[in-house]
Amino acid sequence: MTSAKPKPFRQYGFGQPIDSAIAIPGAIAVPDAASAAEPLSITAATGPAPAPGDLYRIDGDAFVYSLSGIARFRCTRRSIALTTPTEADAALVAELLVANALPAVLWQQGSFVLHASAVVLPGWEGAIAIAGASGLGKSSVAKELLDQGAKLVGDDSVRIDCGPAGITVSGLAGGLFEALEPGTKRRFTPVAPEVQLSSARLLGIAVLGERTATLQLDLVNRLRAVELVLAQQHRPGIPALLGSRQNVVAQAAAIAESVPVAIWHRRVGEMAITTGEAAALQRYFAASR
Repeated sequence: MTSAKPKPFRQYGFGQPIDSAIAIPGAIAVPDAASAAEPLSITAATGPAPAPGDLYRIDGDAFVYSLSGIARFRCTRRSIALTTPTEADAALVAELLVANALPAVLWQQGSFVLHASAVVLPGWEGAIAIAGASGLGKSSVAKELLDQGAKLVGDDSVRIDCGPAGITVSGLAGGLFEALEPGTKRRFTPVAPEVQLSSARLLGIAVLGERTATLQLDLVNRLRAVELVLAQQHRPGIPALLGSRQNVVAQAAAIAESVPVAIWHRRVGEMAITTGEAAALQRYFAASR
């Protein structure tokens, strides 16, 4: 038998209001312009621990993400129904919501979900997405740029939408999801409200590559750009299971046609982003402003 958990409260993330029964790491206050928009609903109840089985599955019009013994998330375009045992680790459940359930909803809504951070550099009105394989330092790079005056749109995963007005990016702008060590549990670090941006126009994508002796920003051609965008999908198994592969490829092509994509090779041994490196990013994507 299940029992109801606390009443949902209004938060904002990934370009939409969210009425959630649990706090979402990185969610921010609802912008005035979005206050009347239809919210995504996240409800929570206690119940039996999920048994071992498929991690992902389709159930009618819902996508179900279930982690044995911990939590089950039933996701549709406008809702997430969360069920956990009473002894569930609340912090872990929130982390799973951000890492898996919310991306599932975004894919169902028809957005492209990129494994990336997104920041707006000082003096700019548009964002650069910083993508790359896990462990290459996306969150660390985003933090360095924030320290130099950038603003945060999202970290670890961001939503990209292609519309008549161009390409927009949104995420959880309230903080950074930093790995304590490669492959370990992440630590969420909030950022100040004045550096949070709910969404921005996307100016370009910088994909972190292997370190080199000198800084390199290598623009790729359109075909390679499509391949790189597809390779940076967040939770690619979800759209594959939803049967939306053709739409995902079309979105990747539209993104690659609309914004420049570059491979960003940082200098070996250099952790902090130098003034010159930040200036190179500014120059490289200046034509997209």
